[in-house]
Amino acid sequence: MLLVDDDDDLRPLLAELMRWDGWEVVQARDGCEGQALFASVPPDVLVLDQRMPGMTGSDLFRKLRAGGSLVPVVLISAAPNVASLAANLGIRHFLRKPFDMDEMLAALRAACARPA
Repeated sequence: MLLVDDDDDLRPLLAELMRWDGWEVVQARDGCEGQALFASVPPDVLVLDQRMPGMTGSDLFRKLRAGGSLVPVVLISAAPNVASLAANLGIRHFLRKPFDMDEMLAALRAACARPA
């Protein structure tokens, strides 16, 4: 899994909780770093924060899709319009911050069609 979020407090916490659930997690601090890591370590799922400096989560998503990637995505954002943004991009799995960790794990499993 590739976790892309600019929040230096939240990102490591999410990564650790995901590891406890059995996920292998690679972290990126922004969309540019995420794009580079995606190319070197192709993930089975992406968790993308929407609001990041430089390249937003939706910008990165569009670039990856334009390059032919079909990797599942979970979009996360504190923005009130995250549901409509996800729908416009064709992203089925999204969470509005703050969210419960159980919600995150359920979204990851659903995105990857992985049982609990």
